[in-house]
Parts: sequence; C-alpha cells; structure tokens
Amino acid sequence: MNEANGNIPSQAPPVAILSHRTAMSHYRTLDPTHPKAAHATKAFPFDQASASSELLSTFNAEYSGFGGAPIDLLVPDPSLIRKTKKLIAHSCECELPGNSFWKLNDTLYISSPEFCFVQMAQSMSIPQLVELGVNLCSSYYVDTKTGDLPEREPITTPTKLANFAKRAKGLRGVKKAKEALKWVVVGSRSPMETKLFVILCYPLSRGGYGFKICELNPHIEPGRYAYLTEQGYFHIDLCWVKDHTGAEYYGDNDHLNNVVHDRRRLDALGTLGWHMVVIDKQRLYDPEAFDIAAKQLAGYLNYRIRKGEGWQEAHTALRKDLGLL
Repeated sequence: MNEANGNIPSQAPPVAILSHRTAMSHYRTLDPTHPKAAHATKAFPFDQASASSELLSTFNAEYSGFGGAPIDLLVPDPSLIRKTKKLIAHSCECELPGNSFWKLNDTLYISSPEFCFVQMAQSMSIPQLVELGVNLCSSYYVDTKTGDLPEREPITTPTKLANFAKRAKGLRGVKKAKEALKWVVVGSRSPMETKLFVILCYPLSRGGYGFKICELNPHIEPGRYAYLTEQGYFHIDLCWVKDHTGAEYYGDNDHLNNVVHDRRRLDALGTLGWHMVVIDKQRLYDPEAFDIAAKQLAGYLNYRIRKGEGWQEAHTALRKDLGLL
C-alpha cells in the first residue's frame, strides 16, 4: 500500500500525473514565483491517475515548459499503459513515499523533483544523472520565452534527493540515483557551469579529472581587505575556498559585454590571493584547450592529474554524455 499523507478520497475525479522527461523539462523552466507554478502538496493522487489526454487541456504548456509531445504520464496499473504521438503512460507498482507529487491544479499533478530524479535514473547514464541532480538543486531556471537564466531558490537539495531515494525502496532507478548523488551539489547558476563542474569533479577512473568536490557560487567576503576591491563580495562559479582557487565560466553575452568589469573583478581577486582560471565556451568544448585549463587549476590546487589506461576513451564518452562532443 502506498504512503498516503492527505489521501484523496476514492470518489475523487480522475487526475493526470506528469512524469519522467516531461517533469524534468518542467523543473528546468520552473519559476516558483509564477501564480501557475507547481507546488509541493500532501495530496496523494496516485490511485486516481489516468492516461486521458483530455485532462492535459488544463495546463498552460507555453509557460510550463513541458518539452512538447509526447507527454509522459504516470499511472498506477500496467493495464493503463499507452503510447501514442501525444502521450506515453508509464506504470509504477512500487510503494511510493508521501512526497512523490507536486500539484499544478485540481486535476493535474506532477512527479516531485525528487521522484523525477529517480525516474530519470532509469534511462540516464550516471554523469547525465549527476548533471540533472545539480540542475534540480540549482539557483536558476530557463525562461521559456527569452532563454535567459533568472535566479530562483533551489527547488530541492541533495539531502532531499537522498532522503527520497532512501524511502523509495524497490523503485527502479534508486540504486543509480544513490550513486549519482555522490557528486550532486547546490548553487549552479547555468547549465554550462553544471557541465564544467561534472567534467572536473567526476572521477578519473570514469573519464573526469577527479578534482575534489568544489562549491558553486559561494558568497566570498573580502574581509579586512575590502579596501582593495570595488564591490563588497564575490560569487565564484566553481570555488575551492580553502585553496583560494576558482574557475569562472565565460560563455554568454553578459560576459562579452562586460570585459572591463570582469577584468577588474579578476584583478581584485588576484590581489586578495585568489588563483583564477577562466574557461570560455570554446575552451570547454575543445578537449585539448580544456586539458590545459584543467592542468592550470590542478597546479593551483597542488593536485596531480594521473590519467590511467583507458582514460581517453572514458573521457570521450563522458563528453558525449554531457553534450560536449
């Protein structure tokens, strides 16, 4: 029997539960302050879930960013499984934790960010799942109209993801989800920062560079040396705080249009004793140029990159998984 905090009565009308890739696309674009945004709920609508396409007329696809057809739905019984051009219905017969769903409206629900993470573990590689986890815990969302990356409060955390995986016993994907959580952190402010983090901190044995886990965009105060800076604090994209070392990703027009500001910012960090490496989009996508950047960072961190046999093949596979090849 499923956990049912606030269980919907058996006579309740049918509902649709968006799931898998549809839920992933939604959380990528979710602005929590929007009046129609999905939100956490104690309701447990699973037994009333249907694969009726008519129920999907109640949401604003343009705002919600569900990624287009086919829409993924979750149903409680294998007899309800369907696959058409418009929708794919997936069944789940395992016991689910009570925080498995968020609510859009009275007839439309969606897999919670934590449930979505486990669902996607069924089809993603571990590096892709790490990337998804970091983006679910990020401080940005993708504006579906402009492509901009406004800030938002994280919609979940590594701890919440881990707690859900621990409680979702028997659910397909849980084992892989737990493995990926070793590298999931908070604080990313862009998809490219996330990719940079994964490729640097994923283990050498799996094609990454094996750097120790860093912080993403921590708040850095200059302290008593504030008189040497033109701003009161810094956010560094990838930051090894104790080592006073960081990497900045420069890939969008904001950086291109603020060259002088960025130069002065890096000068200030240098004066404060920070070692900084700038990685732009071209450098990230070029394996040879990126390798030099990684070695520069490793030098500042007193870390030796020991590439074993088979590393290059694993690295190429990792880049493909992250969409960098």
